[in-house]
Amino acid sequence: MGIRNLNKFIKEKISDGYTKININDLEDKVVAIDTSLILYQFLIAIKSTDDLKNKDGKITSHIYAILTKVLTYLKKRIYPIFVFDGKPPEIKTKTIQHRNQIKKKALDNLKNDVCLTDEDKKKMLKRSLKITEEQIKECKEILSIIGIPYIESPTEADPQCAYLVKEGIADSVISDDMDLLAFGTSKLIRGKSNKLEIYNLNIILKELKLTYDEFVELCILFGCDYCDTIKKIGVKRAYELILKYKNIESIIKLNKYDIPEDYNYKAIIDYFKNPPILKIKKKDIKWLPPNLDLLKDKLINDYDYNPANVTSIINTLENGYYNVICGNIKKANFKESKKNYLFT
Repeated sequence: MGIRNLNKFIKEKISDGYTKININDLEDKVVAIDTSLILYQFLIAIKSTDDLKNKDGKITSHIYAILTKVLTYLKKRIYPIFVFDGKPPEIKTKTIQHRNQIKKKALDNLKNDVCLTDEDKKKMLKRSLKITEEQIKECKEILSIIGIPYIESPTEADPQCAYLVKEGIADSVISDDMDLLAFGTSKLIRGKSNKLEIYNLNIILKELKLTYDEFVELCILFGCDYCDTIKKIGVKRAYELILKYKNIESIIKLNKYDIPEDYNYKAIIDYFKNPPILKIKKKDIKWLPPNLDLLKDKLINDYDYNPANVTSIINTLENGYYNVICGNIKKANFKESKKNYLFT
């Protein structure tokens, strides 16, 4: 979910800080990928029709998803670093339990077929979707074979992605989750390839007249995956309160609002600002030559890919993209323009 209403708030409140771009504008840029999110987006789209399966009935939709993304980025000369979720923080337990209940209810409805329309079935399929550990393992294997770097985050992928941008390892993060901004991601890219938007946190903070610390507390007041909202504090009121009182502690001391018993906002602030992350250096990230023979064998024999399609994939990796996946990263500055200024 990210931060409730943050995207709408930013677009209504500020004139700069975000702008539309095209995927071609990311040429020669290193991007951190929130892998679980892009897998879910692909799998939900596929599941609305039917899962892809091999001859043994094993689902292979996740392989199609990860390959499609990798090839799209490489064709556009974009250098991806895939980041996988680790163990979720304890402060997210309540949200996870709620989501599991929604999944279970959706599965029960599908199993019992309680007079569901086709549209209802699609909704239930989306709600019941789960990516298994085995599928994640297989995605990592494909990335390794192709030579694409990936990172296993100690916790959720979001703070690890943010770290990569903070350290200058990646230029931006690709994710639809707005809480990337609360984790301090200076450049966040959202949307589909032909309708992308890039958010610049530094410009957003300047226009909102907030420090990063104040922005984090504003996001918590808006509502996030780690806590409930405070009754009678909506988006507008939250912003007014943070502008005036600077932090949640001072707002609570007003004794004007009913604070939830489990409103552990200090732990959430700490998680946004000091999350567990894998500390790595730029030199640790490498795009390596692909093992094309092994990739061909895997796709044809394990996932029942059409040999003609595999040939096309191999040709894509061979013809012109070796520079991308062999670490020959050519950093290019965007031309000065309104379209691209958020990267400067």
